[in-house]
Amino acid sequence: MVESRRGAGNYVAQFDPARYMEYFASSTFVEALSMPELTEVRSLLEVAWVKDAVTRLTPDDIEELKVAWEKMRSHALEKQPYRWDDFDVHRIIMRHVPNRLIPAILDALFTLYEFHPVAQPYRAEQVRLDIEQHEMLVNAVIAGDGEAAQEALILSFDKAATNFGFAIGWGDLTRHQATKE
Repeated sequence: MVESRRGAGNYVAQFDPARYMEYFASSTFVEALSMPELTEVRSLLEVAWVKDAVTRLTPDDIEELKVAWEKMRSHALEKQPYRWDDFDVHRIIMRHVPNRLIPAILDALFTLYEFHPVAQPYRAEQVRLDIEQHEMLVNAVIAGDGEAAQEALILSFDKAATNFGFAIGWGDLTRHQATKE
C-alpha cells in the first residue's frame, strides 16, 4: 500500500486489488471470521455478478471450465477432496467481471477457507447434491444462461449454508426474484 524508495521517501503505491486482498487475507483478524461469514460474503458477490460474468466468458474459458468441472466431479465421485476443484470452477466463471476487485476478493475468500478445514466427514447425499447443483451451474454457464447460473448458485449456496447451520441473508435479491414472476 505504501512503497518505500531508498533515498527518496515513502509513496502511496499504485492500487493493485490482488496485492491488497493478499494483505487483507493474511492479517490477524481473519482467524476470527466464521465459515458462515465467509460463505455469505462469497455467495452475495458471486450471485450478484454471475449474470455479467457469464456474458464475458471466452470459448477458451468455457473449455477450461469443462476441464475443471470434470476434475471436480471425478474427485468427488472417487471420494477425494474436491474443494479446490470447486473453487477453480467458480474462479473461471468469475474471472472477467468488470470490477477487478471482485475476483481478488473471491480469491482471498477461497484462501480464507483454509483457516476453516472441512470438519464434516464424506456424506454421499451431500456430495451428490453438490455435484448435481454444480452441474446445473456449469451447464447454465456453457449455455450462456446467466439467469439459470444465478439460480444454480443460489441453490448451491443455500445448501452450503444449511450444511453449516445458518441461512444466507439474501436481502433484496430473493424479494426481487419473487416479484418478477
